Amino acid sequence: MSDWLEHFLSRIDIGHPDACWEWQKMRRAGYGRVRSGTRMWEAHRVAWEVHFGDEIPAKLHVCHSCDNPACCNPSHLWLGTSADNMGDRERKGRGRQPSGDNHRSRKHPETVLRGSQHGMARLSEKDIPGIRLMRARGNTWQSIGDAYGVGMNTVRNVCIGRTWKHVP
Repeated sequence: MSDWLEHFLSRIDIGHPDACWEWQKMRRAGYGRVRSGTRMWEAHRVAWEVHFGDEIPAKLHVCHSCDNPACCNPSHLWLGTSADNMGDRERKGRGRQPSGDNHRSRKHPETVLRGSQHGMARLSEKDIPGIRLMRARGNTWQSIGDAYGVGMNTVRNVCIGRTWKHVP
């Protein structure tokens, strides 16, 4: 076994044959990264080539059946096109996040922190009627924001109903 291969394999936590073999060193977006000379490679791609002894054909991805980007277990890796990889993602429910009526905030509105319950809120439910009244009387977004210690865009969003909709 070459020194480089020993070095590469020493960075993988090889455990049970059915379990994920996680890359133990540098990662980027969850994927193991390995340096070879001046180039950087994804560790799972190197693991596939080492195990199967072939170069990865152009335009093919090394996909994970385990959905663990750090995994280098060859029994968890398979070759597929970008479309195969995206299809696998969708079948496993990891695709685009639901929107519209299917979004979590619409299906379970009780789980969404609104108004002063939200940890980043600078205003309270008591402030909102006063802000709207000041705007109705002709005050500028900036002057209202200065009075309440928030930016003019925050005031504008309150007044046009983009935020704090739950306050009448």
